[in-house]
Amino acid sequence: MDDKFDLINSLEDISRILKIAEASNAEIYCEFTESGKPSVFAELDIRQVSGSNVVFGIKRTPDAPAKLLMSAFPNGLKAGAPIEVVFSLVDGQYAIRDVVQDVSLATFTLSAGRNLMRLQRRKDFRVSVKADGLSFALNSKNPGTITELSLIDLSAGGLRLLWPPAAGPLPAIGAVLSGNLKLTAKDPVTGKPRDGSANEKSVAVSLKFVKDHGPDAPLKPSNGHALSFQFSNLGQDEARAVLFTCLFVHRSSYGSR
Repeated sequence: MDDKFDLINSLEDISRILKIAEASNAEIYCEFTESGKPSVFAELDIRQVSGSNVVFGIKRTPDAPAKLLMSAFPNGLKAGAPIEVVFSLVDGQYAIRDVVQDVSLATFTLSAGRNLMRLQRRKDFRVSVKADGLSFALNSKNPGTITELSLIDLSAGGLRLLWPPAAGPLPAIGAVLSGNLKLTAKDPVTGKPRDGSANEKSVAVSLKFVKDHGPDAPLKPSNGHALSFQFSNLGQDEARAVLFTCLFVHRSSYGSR
């Protein structure tokens, strides 16, 4: 899976990329999770770049006063806290995974010197989530019933799931299914969220069926078929949640350093 990321080591390249993000007013957002508390998503902007260090603040409209960090991080943000920031440029998306260096009332600083990564293929970036407990709760045609289907892999553009015989006939190619995508990665032993959050994360999505890969386990066809779906009209907040789940699973399962 590591070939999906390009770890950028050149300090000259890092500084150049950060300067481009600053000059282009790049779309930037982050995910911050404290143990036992819900994940916080925040839109950011860049206040200053110095070499491989970048100062972030809460996104504001032009000429508007700076917003306090507390407006997005109600429980505060402390130096040493791990955080992940993603920003988009014309050539793709980049991620900085680090710990907060310095904090003021309105800004915080990250170093991108060791851990700036470029997401190689935005839509095709795919992670295996078979052991992470992610699922899709299908809105059934039968009132009061929901079929929950296990995810096999996940990407920013879609997903592959296991369709067991108990879920009924396979959908027709092109069919659109709606339901809730459950995005909380769980420890396979304890069943608890791996990020320490007390709440599970889920988003409402619509999926377009695009391919039947046949039995997921050819020696055990009774387990069900592996089916691929594309997201249909995915909203910005939902897309952000999916992307950060992919990044979290990649980081915790494969590592990035």
